[in-house]
Amino acid sequence: MNLNLCVVAVALSLGLFALPADAQSKKSKAKPEAAVPQASAEQVDALSKADLGEYACDQAERITVSSHPKHAGYALLSHRKNQYLMRPVVSHTGAIRLEDMRGQMLMIQIATKAMFMDAKLGRRLADGCLRAGDLNRAQTPSEGLGINAKQGG
Repeated sequence: MNLNLCVVAVALSLGLFALPADAQSKKSKAKPEAAVPQASAEQVDALSKADLGEYACDQAERITVSSHPKHAGYALLSHRKNQYLMRPVVSHTGAIRLEDMRGQMLMIQIATKAMFMDAKLGRRLADGCLRAGDLNRAQTPSEGLGINAKQGG
């Protein structure tokens, strides 16, 4: 065994090396869970307008949005193995925004689809998201616009 490794091993076992005090305190302190503020009436109303359920998205991504079981007026969004506490907001355009409480993740729901993104990085994580009930509507041609794909416009 290398002499330097022996010296380090003996020093560690005798406690001769110690972490700085601030590093020890960081290591031992558990991060307290942030308190979730009570939802306002506008927030509860926004959640009632949000589309809850399972979404199928482009690139085989899947998202589930549900009412949070512990915090009234909040949503729980699941994407891959992650879960996010989301605050619903109705935007001035009528779109529903589900905003992560940390200010990083964002889901935007409009009448025909939804998008999930990392707002801090400005990167879409899931796009073209449709709820299971909306899949049939998206696959049939729109009659309201007078567009018929078979006639060429």
